Amino acid sequence: MTKSKTEIIEKDVQERIFNAALKEFSIYGLCGARIERISKAAKINKAMIFYYFSSKENLYKMVVKSVFNQFAPGIIQHLSTDPSPEEFIEKMTRHYVRIIASKPEFIRMIALELIQNPENITSTVKGVFSEIGNNTGPAQIKKLHARWVSENKISEPDPVQFMLNIASLALLSFIGRPFIEALFKSDTENITTSHEEFMEMRIKSVINILKRGMLS
Repeated sequence: MTKSKTEIIEKDVQERIFNAALKEFSIYGLCGARIERISKAAKINKAMIFYYFSSKENLYKMVVKSVFNQFAPGIIQHLSTDPSPEEFIEKMTRHYVRIIASKPEFIRMIALELIQNPENITSTVKGVFSEIGNNTGPAQIKKLHARWVSENKISEPDPVQFMLNIASLALLSFIGRPFIEALFKSDTENITTSHEEFMEMRIKSVINILKRGMLS
């Protein structure tokens, strides 16, 4: 069905609000963010933000939910094939790195909130997966992990550590890159690699580390 002109305008307004809010939250966090700055960046009246989202806290939750909803389908898709631990590590690493690379402001937002108010992120992410269903996402990963441990296919017995190893290596690939390159730029020939080349190199390196460290 063709969208009406009003629906198209509303979608454009909400996207401008989301983009402005994501940038604001990535710089100031939830507590330091200001609706006035968001409305100015989005080029809309402040009242419109409250009309669509009712509060700064609700806008924050919707921004986090929107980005994490981009993570969730890929995770569920990878789980639906009943993967081996090797396949899971490969697919999840690639998925995490790609999403993280496409959302640098979101990563800054997560890093800031994990330091200041970790409950803001964790409660929102739990809400995303609870809406999808209890048998998907984390719950399904835990079941797969338990089976792999019982079959002696992986050496990491804790599902939290197992997933933390995957997620943290993907995340730190982009947080740590400027620092590491600055230290080694005089000795390293790969500093001038493109963003795409860097991602592929990083994906392969992380997968290699994870397989060597966690597969039996």
